[in-house]
Amino acid sequence: MREPLGGNAEGRRYASATDLPSPVPGRRSATVLAVVPFLMTHGFNLRLLVQQLFANRISSFFGLDVLVSSAVLWIFVGAEGRRLNVRHTWAPLLAILTVGVSRGLPQFLYLREDRLDERPEQRPVAA
Repeated sequence: MREPLGGNAEGRRYASATDLPSPVPGRRSATVLAVVPFLMTHGFNLRLLVQQLFANRISSFFGLDVLVSSAVLWIFVGAEGRRLNVRHTWAPLLAILTVGVSRGLPQFLYLREDRLDERPEQRPVAA
């Protein structure tokens, strides 16, 4: 029987970096805590969200960084997911859309490690 948080140290680390499954009860994402007040005040006003996100140069830098990182992660999840036949790749993609890269990346890495545990012949060899 397999361990619930991955059979190796990498899998456990990736799982602990995400909100679900989290070994720490009641832990919440900083991203979610930052956007909830906006949603409670303005609802899902995408136009206002984008306007405030790109209100000045520094916020534009962070906004573009997140958008580019999200796009790259979508490509990585698709390519690596197909290459290794990783199951449930929809979950990290949904996490990217709803929470962000900070949730989607560790979630995908956990799923990838889980798959590599099943097929050790596909694990990359250290140089």
